[in-house]
Amino acid sequence: MNVHGWGLQDAQFNMAQGDAAYFESPAHDEALSRLIFIIEQQRRCGVLFGPPGAGKSMLLAQLVRIVRRSQRELAVVDAHGRSESELLWELCGELGVSPAYTDSPFIMWRRLLDHLLASRGFEFPAVLVIDHADQGGEDCASLIPRLMHLTRQNQGITIIFAMRARHLSELPPDIRESTDIRVELGWLDRRQSGRFVRSLYDSVGDAAPQFEDAAVDKLHVLSQGSPRLLGQLCELSLLASISDDKGSVTTDMVELAADDLQFGSFEHRMNF
Repeated sequence: MNVHGWGLQDAQFNMAQGDAAYFESPAHDEALSRLIFIIEQQRRCGVLFGPPGAGKSMLLAQLVRIVRRSQRELAVVDAHGRSESELLWELCGELGVSPAYTDSPFIMWRRLLDHLLASRGFEFPAVLVIDHADQGGEDCASLIPRLMHLTRQNQGITIIFAMRARHLSELPPDIRESTDIRVELGWLDRRQSGRFVRSLYDSVGDAAPQFEDAAVDKLHVLSQGSPRLLGQLCELSLLASISDDKGSVTTDMVELAADDLQFGSFEHRMNF
């Protein structure tokens, strides 16, 4: 199978790795615009939430690319599975604070605090982006309120949290009330799923097999409109088509891809 000839190494199919190209659905564009607004206006905090696989990390990656082109200081961390010490270490590293290996969480917090509060304001705004904010270790639970309190102490610090929708209600009331904006992402409808699939295989090349309409219908039903699962199914379906030297991707190939991914329990796959 000549994968290289199809340009698949450069195609943005692998949603599981979080490196997929940004898909400009109306909902994603609206969410991105609202997050950019609170950063530009130097508001304190925004929360991006939605079900697993809705494209939160994909949207944050696009937001980060935009912020990097500005004059703002930026720290981007993923809280998934991190302890408080690990998360503080990564925040410090992103901001160039360079903590020592022997630093305690208290020392790292003081370094972070001193850095963020120094010369902060309209001329030196900072943006902290924390993905999977609800999936850190147990000792991370107190870090979000502390970071939120930090934004109240000094203007020019904006924090963007991303989390699963079901955990939004678990935030302390004072934290929920302190957020300037809450942005919700859902799954794609059938029309948006079709656009999503086209945007992905267009990146492969004009000679790549095309997805039949019925195959796109099947992709949408199996994934329920989750960009992450759509990307995984598309990748395997396209590879199956290329392997069989077919000119199009059929529903049979999509079903085979679903079997390979063990799509029997959608809820199980979406709850990690």
